[in-house]
Amino acid sequence: MKRPIVIFFMIALAISGCVRSDYTGQKFAATPLSQEVKFFKSRAEIPQDEYTIIGRFTITAPEKSDLYTFQKELTQKGRAYGGDAVCLVSIESVRTGAYDRRREEFGAPAPDTKVPPTVDASQLGPRQALVGEQAFAVRRCARALLLKKRDSVKKLLE
Repeated sequence: MKRPIVIFFMIALAISGCVRSDYTGQKFAATPLSQEVKFFKSRAEIPQDEYTIIGRFTITAPEKSDLYTFQKELTQKGRAYGGDAVCLVSIESVRTGAYDRRREEFGAPAPDTKVPPTVDASQLGPRQALVGEQAFAVRRCARALLLKKRDSVKKLLE
């Protein structure tokens, strides 16, 4: 019974620990939990003359991350930095590294495998390591703006 619980928590930790965020901008007192941090999917959705930009986020997550993952991370971080809203600017896939896929699938069977008596393993030739295509490690990168209501920024700066 304990094993599935431990495995579940290890998977949850691995998934949640893979999201990294960087923030540049002003920091205010955290937005209270009673107040909603709005999420806009594009700049066109932002009401004109209601918000001002106080910072910028860059968030990287695993390749299969969806919009909900980014929305959750952005609103949590936005709340911590005192934002009233977050506007998603872009999400893109970024190659973070390259590696060669190496496989040993060609030639004679591995020495520890049993060969049927009808097959002469020496006729298959020596085992050779094949270098396949180059594979890339991919992460998703989101850029977003942290917004605060203009009237509250004026009050804080006075």
